[in-house]
Amino acid sequence: MKDFRFTNKQRTSSFSAVSSGQYTRSSSSSSSSSGTASQQAFVNLDAANINYPYNLNVNTSAASLNGTVTVNGKAVAQLNSNRSHLNLSPYLSIGTNVIEISAQYSPNSSEIEVRLSGVDTNVVQQSRGSGVLNCTLTILVV
Repeated sequence: MKDFRFTNKQRTSSFSAVSSGQYTRSSSSSSSSSGTASQQAFVNLDAANINYPYNLNVNTSAASLNGTVTVNGKAVAQLNSNRSHLNLSPYLSIGTNVIEISAQYSPNSSEIEVRLSGVDTNVVQQSRGSGVLNCTLTILVV
């Protein structure tokens, strides 16, 4: 298990990755500019497993959350509740897949968590304090 923690004046973010499959690798980066949280994670998945569910969950303690999930530039889901779930498997293909989660939430001090889970994969990113989430998951299916 790898744990990463990012902290700045406006928010705290953490990232965890659990991997038991030989093909799953992950890394993460996080930055903040003008109070906007921006997070990235990179995950490799085994092509033999992409027919199994890979679930994206966005959960927050915020009273309101509004946003969009895009996969390879195409909007595939709207986020409009504090608990959202999406099976990404139908949208994944061999090669590079870019999942972008963009949302606004309030109150700004609320915690927000983005989780990707599936076969041999559990990636968690947590943030708080900005009111804006910009998260990119780059999934390489090999």
